[in-house]
Amino acid sequence: MKSSLLSAFCASLLVSAGFAQSSNMQLPSGTTKGNPKLFQMPKSVATQLKGIGSARAAQDTFILDYPSVDEFNATNSGIDFVPNYAEALNERNDSSNFLSARTAAVLFDTLIYQDVVTGDFTKTTPISKATLSIDTVFMIYNYSAAPANPTTDNLTVKIYKWPIALSNNGGYNSVVTSTPIFTKTYSDSVLATLVTAPTALNVLSVPVGITLNKGDKFFVTVSYDADTASKFSLACAFADSCGDQSLLFRRSTLPGRSFYYANLSANSGWDNGSLSVGTMPASCRFWLWQNWQILPLVRANVDFGVSAKASKTIACPGDQITLTANGFGSNDITYEWYTSRGTLSTPNDIETTLTTDSTTAVYVVATDNTSGTKDTSRLTVVFRGVNISINGGQPVQIQCNAKGTLTATLSGFTSGSKSYTWKRPVGADTTTTTAALGGLNPGNYSVTVTNSAGCTASTTASIVYPDVNNTVSFTLTPDVSPAAGVQVCINKPVTLTNTSTGQTGWNATWYVGSNDVGVGNTNTYTFTSAGKFNVRVEADSAGCVFSSPSTEVTVLSSSNSACVSAISDVKFESNVSLLPNPAAGNVTLTVNGVEKAVSVKVYNVIGSEVAHYNFSDASATLVKNISVENFANGTYLVKVESNGKTAIKRLIVNH
Repeated sequence: MKSSLLSAFCASLLVSAGFAQSSNMQLPSGTTKGNPKLFQMPKSVATQLKGIGSARAAQDTFILDYPSVDEFNATNSGIDFVPNYAEALNERNDSSNFLSARTAAVLFDTLIYQDVVTGDFTKTTPISKATLSIDTVFMIYNYSAAPANPTTDNLTVKIYKWPIALSNNGGYNSVVTSTPIFTKTYSDSVLATLVTAPTALNVLSVPVGITLNKGDKFFVTVSYDADTASKFSLACAFADSCGDQSLLFRRSTLPGRSFYYANLSANSGWDNGSLSVGTMPASCRFWLWQNWQILPLVRANVDFGVSAKASKTIACPGDQITLTANGFGSNDITYEWYTSRGTLSTPNDIETTLTTDSTTAVYVVATDNTSGTKDTSRLTVVFRGVNISINGGQPVQIQCNAKGTLTATLSGFTSGSKSYTWKRPVGADTTTTTAALGGLNPGNYSVTVTNSAGCTASTTASIVYPDVNNTVSFTLTPDVSPAAGVQVCINKPVTLTNTSTGQTGWNATWYVGSNDVGVGNTNTYTFTSAGKFNVRVEADSAGCVFSSPSTEVTVLSSSNSACVSAISDVKFESNVSLLPNPAAGNVTLTVNGVEKAVSVKVYNVIGSEVAHYNFSDASATLVKNISVENFANGTYLVKVESNGKTAIKRLIVNH
């Protein structure tokens, strides 16, 4: 937020003492001003707001603290919230100036409560079920009166039943033509007692004492009429998601249609008009004076009832949806959940989990155990799953020297935008917004589609040549570590050997990453930097191209212990052989150039030693038969050591 903006639009007060949470707000009993940090809650209000728990009592007294609702939602959305801000009101401000305020107004149309255990503002009582009595309206303000002011100063608080009537169809410069149900005006000598310190926010307590009809909403206006040298500033707050843009104000998050910052003039109509509030949008909103600190203390007599809420009403395959019942009008309620499809985890609890694979109607029946009264609340969870297939599940055939195209077919919920993420047998994933991907070689592919509801589906597909096939594979030696995966040493040559099922008439090309590093069935390559690299071989015959899966090779630094021992004598590596390989019953170990005793250790793929042999009767050539009958099928590393020299061989056992 740009700090200069506050002074650019209004005389603002940023102070350390504020009232972000009404449960922490302390107000004076019978006092209208003072230091907020010293205030005590009046006897008519509990020291904390009552928690929701599993039900809402038939009668409750609480503060309608809409600014804290917005702070809660803004914080959960990761949006900055400015709680301690004040704006000067004056009926004599220029009506054509949209950057000045004449009257502050708030529509109170939602009964929303704070759970003092969690601090959440997530539960509401339908106002249609409640009869409200307005005890007091609290305002947080700052006030400085001009000395020797020759005019009469008036501060007026009005309450209207909603909806209100407006002239000019509610457009610019409309006038409220409804008759207020409550009016309180403070003038001259009384106002003089409300003067504050220049940087202090104080609390004005306006006694009301009126009762509305059941279901009535109410609208509160605060207006100040005085010489503009006098300043009555009403505290407000705003959520700031506009970054460095020149206006830092956005809409609030309270359910329903609430006026938070209608720049209403009781005499000459609207400055900025009003704004109906839905949910907090993602983009910045250019509105001043959100969340006026006008806080009614109300008593609600609530009819028994229940409302159902779902953690989400748009479902995807595999979703588990939390359903919560909000009971009100009783402290002793039991619940029964019912669903048209799917399953419910705990159908007799206040909260249950729904698992479904199609659009599902859900309802909860709440019973007041005191009176036996029942109430029902219904909701629908809309299923937005998507299905995907390619070529009916059959391979796509292409001719040699040609490239293939895979085209996805969707069913289910397919409206709106979609994205496709393709996984290739070789190379990086590709994301498209269209259902087709072309220019493809034979191989196995997979694709995941994400529809506009955020639901996903995946399938696999293959591209083949008719009557032409080659299972392409290779080995890389030496692998210097018994640990899982292939590990080699930096700056030491390795041997790449083509082991594909088809070699005669096929040309082998070797790749490290995307780089062509050589051709031929056997190739020598030296890694010159440490790290991880993908190695593969590609076989080509008359334009029919097959690729092996990529093998990740870890290149160790020269200081690694595996490299220190393994590179002592490269020649020794070529003096060691294991035949046959793969082996079923026995394998013959041959070691040429033996000078001293030979140690042989066999490791499985997770690095555990499974066998250990010591041969001390070796001469120039050691030949030993080693039984592998008790070895499980799989790949093993055989470490041969003699006279400080080490060779690592890979052995495949296949019974």
